[in-house]
Amino acid sequence: MFLFNRSVLYRGDIRKIRPYTESMTHVVREVSGIPISLWAGMFGGPIGTVVYSALVHDRAEFDGQMSAMGTDVRFLDKVAEGLEFVATPPEDTMISVMHTAGAEYQRADVGAIVLQNRAQIAGGHAAEAFRWCTEVADLISSMTGATVMFGPTTAGPFGEVAWVTTSPDMATYASRDELVNKDPRYFEKLGEMEDMFLPGSGMRYVARRIA
Repeated sequence: MFLFNRSVLYRGDIRKIRPYTESMTHVVREVSGIPISLWAGMFGGPIGTVVYSALVHDRAEFDGQMSAMGTDVRFLDKVAEGLEFVATPPEDTMISVMHTAGAEYQRADVGAIVLQNRAQIAGGHAAEAFRWCTEVADLISSMTGATVMFGPTTAGPFGEVAWVTTSPDMATYASRDELVNKDPRYFEKLGEMEDMFLPGSGMRYVARRIA
C-alpha cells in the first residue's frame, strides 16, 4: 500500500480558494475514480498549503487513472481555473507503507487531524534505522491507541522515511500528543537514534481534512 500526497501552496482570497479546492477534489473523484481527500495545512508548513491525498493499492492502476485526467476537459478546465491562486509548483510524494502499528488503517472522516513525521536516514544506517522506526511506530500506537503507518518515500531525498498518524479530531490529537510527550519511554527511544538520521532532516506536519 502507498500513500500519495499532492501539496499545493495557494495565495489569494481564501473565500474563493476554499470552494475551488473542494470543487477540484470532487472533479478528481468523478473523472479518475480515485477516492482523493483534501487536507488543509495547520502547522509545520507554509500557510495556504493544501494536500490532495489518497491511498494507493496498485501503482499501475493509479498511473492509468492519473493519465486519464490529463486528457479530461473537466479536469483541465478546473486546473486552468485555479492558476491564479497557485503560488508555487505542486509537489507530489508517495510513501510506501511497509509497517502498520495498531488497528488496520481506516479512511479518515472530514475534521480528522493527521500528523506526519519525516526524517532522512544517514548513509550506512539503513538496517538499524528501519528497525528503530518500526519500533517507534509500535511504541506510539501502544501509548495512544492510534494506528501508525510507517514507510520510506518512493522518490525525493534518498533515505527519507515517514510516520503517519491520524486522529478523528483535534481533541484526540492533542490528548495523544500529550500522552507521548509525558511518557519517558518515548524519550528513551529517541535517545537511541545517535547518528541514524541526517542532522536537521526531521520535520513534523499537521493538517486537517476538509473534504
